Order: sequence, then C-alpha cells, then structure tokens
Amino acid sequence: MKKFVLLIFSLLAFRIMAWAQIPDSVVMEAGYTHQVYYQLSDGSRTPVALASWDIGFQTSLMTASIMINESSVALYYAAGADTSQYATLDVSNYTSWPRYYNSEQSWNIGAFNQLANPGNQFDFGWGVYDFTQHTVFGTRLFVVESGGQAYKFWIRKKTSTGDYVIRYTPIATGAADVNITLSASAYSTKNFVYLKLATSSVVDPEPASCCWQMLFTRYASNIPGLGYYMVTGVYIAPGVKAVKAYPVDVETDSFQLHQSGFSTKLTTIGYDWKYFDPVTMMYVLEDSLLYYVQDATGKKIWRLQFTGFDHLKGLIKFTRQLVYDATVGMESAGPALLDFRIVPNPTSGNLSLTLGVPVAGSFTVSVRDLSGKPFLTRQLMAHEGLNVVGMSVSEIPAGIYIVEVNNDQFSRQMPVVVVR
Repeated sequence: MKKFVLLIFSLLAFRIMAWAQIPDSVVMEAGYTHQVYYQLSDGSRTPVALASWDIGFQTSLMTASIMINESSVALYYAAGADTSQYATLDVSNYTSWPRYYNSEQSWNIGAFNQLANPGNQFDFGWGVYDFTQHTVFGTRLFVVESGGQAYKFWIRKKTSTGDYVIRYTPIATGAADVNITLSASAYSTKNFVYLKLATSSVVDPEPASCCWQMLFTRYASNIPGLGYYMVTGVYIAPGVKAVKAYPVDVETDSFQLHQSGFSTKLTTIGYDWKYFDPVTMMYVLEDSLLYYVQDATGKKIWRLQFTGFDHLKGLIKFTRQLVYDATVGMESAGPALLDFRIVPNPTSGNLSLTLGVPVAGSFTVSVRDLSGKPFLTRQLMAHEGLNVVGMSVSEIPAGIYIVEVNNDQFSRQMPVVVVR
C-alpha cells in the first residue's frame, strides 16, 4: 500500500511540475555572437554562431523566401539592371542603391523578397515563377555586403525540385565567379538552408522544424523616428502563434482572455519586452507583460514572462509555463470535459478554472488533500462551451491538493500546489 501511495504521489508530482512556472535563460554570448533556437517543451537550446552564415534559403517547394543575416549582411538592389548585364554591372556606387531588410511580419518575406509585386502572387521579388517550367527564374541583380567584402549576386533560379542555382562574384578582389547549387530538398526537415559567402559553403545550423518554437536573435527593426536599428529579440518559428498580453495582472492572467489575438507574425514577441533607461543607463523589463505561445500543432500553449536581461553577457532570463495541453488529461469514466485548465499553479490565493463543458448543467468543484480530506466544495452552473470560474484557496494550508470537477455526466481531476 505504501509503495502504491508513493507511486501515485510521484505521478502527481510529475504532473504538477509540467504545469509549474520554470525559470530558464538563454545566453547569446557577449556581443551577441550567437543566436539560439529554443524548444519550449523541454527547454533545449541550439546555439548557432551568427558568423557561420550569411543568407538563408527557404526549403519548401511552394515558397521561395530568401533572408539575410542582418547582424552582418547588407543587401542592395541594382535598380533597372537586367540579368544579362551581370558581367558588366557597374557597382562602383552600390552603397547608394536601395537597401532592403527582412520582413518583421513573416518568414515568407526575406530581404530578397521585398521587391515582389503585391499584385502578382508568382513574383518572389528576386524572381518570377514560370508555369511552363515550374521554375522561379531570377530577374533582379543585387550586391551583398558581408564581413567587409561585397559581392555581385544573382539568384539564377529555383528549380522544380527545389534547387537554388546561384552566381556571385567578389567585387574588390576580382576573383572568379562562384556558381553554386543548394539542394533545398536535402534539408526538407528544416525551414531554411544557409550559405556562407566567403567560403562558398552550404551551412546547416537550424534544428528540425518540429523541435523549436522560438529563435533568440539580432535583427533590424524599423523603429519610428530612427529607421532600421539593430535590436535583440525573439522570432517565433513558422507555424507557431503567439500573443502579447499587456498590461495584465501577471498573477491571475489567463491565455483564454487573449485567444482572439494569437498571430503568426514573426516578431509578435520581438524586442520591446525591455527598454533602455537613459538615466540609469540600464535596460529595464516591462512589467505587467506576458506572452502566450502556441506550438505549430495547436495543441499546446505556454506562458512566457521575461525576468532578466544582461546586454553585456547576452543573457536573457524568463519563465515558461505550460498552460494548455490538449494531448493529456486525468479523466475518469463518463464524457470528458472539452477543456479543463487551472492557473496559476502553484498558487498562493486565487485560482482560475477554465472548463469546456459538453452539456450545460450544474456541477461540483471540490478541493481535497491527497488523503481525500475535503477542504472546499462549490456548486456551480455552467453553460455549454467555455466557462471561466474564479476560486479562492487563501484559507487552505500550503500543500498538494486535488481539484475535481464532476456531475452525473463527467468527472475530471487535476493536482494543484498551494504555497504560502
């Protein structure tokens, strides 16, 4: 019997930990020399040296986004030039040409895509899709500047099999043309495959698309009054959604209050969870601010709160908490609740219960300790669909409790930690 009780306690403890706020951090190193891919489910990190790549090429056959590494790369467009002029292109004054940056809205719009005609969905900015050959043919010429070196640059085409065929030439050295083919299909589990210009090498630093939700990185943001300015912030991964909750009571806020605001915008989290105080000459974190991040499957949502930022060390601190998981539950016999969530957990006073009720009617909410001793019971009415119910546990001693919701049609349980 004792072993059985210990087993049950261990399972409950595991369940509680999964829903607790977990302190975590990411280190981009001094000078922000690294970007870090981050997985919310287990906190795993993949640091990548920003100096290892210059240009990223989208691997999907249906899209052709091409992004630049804005921490070290500048992109200039040779306006009016035809690709037939590549060999004779006058680049003596390229820094006066129009300069382009990655979109802050979408992974599908890299710096090379900014010239696309919005009225033509087959214009990718750097080239146009040809229906007869199922190939995007490059129609524009550029200069790419990286690491003090400038290159004439022409993306000649993206083939029907997803290969990018590229030609570029170092300007200052007068070196020979570089002709390279990137086989994007070989990297189908990734969102992008990358190129390092100086070494003409294909780089594969990105984790599989299944295994990260956020990218801590440096990027150029178009700030009103300043223009494009380098910032340190967070991109959300393709397919991931997020919402900014501000201003809120961080102790009682719930993602259900912000469900209509979830967005796939690349910089939904972005950089402005902090600001620089010119009086103290220090960065200050915004208070009353939370983010909720939904994975690409739509089945899990995490709550994210930034708790520290050290720009000298490239250190970002935050807490993460799983607040919704459609893949798990603790159900007994009877029709399941459509949803059952409790926040915050652990709590020191108030609970917010979210109940997705399949059939309207009365139900009982009870709180009992692990021995079964009841501490609180409430009778409530629920309508069909989503219900949010507040409950105070401020009079209950610190400890581990079971919150149970039931009536004659369904029953559901979840552990809660009360702290003092």
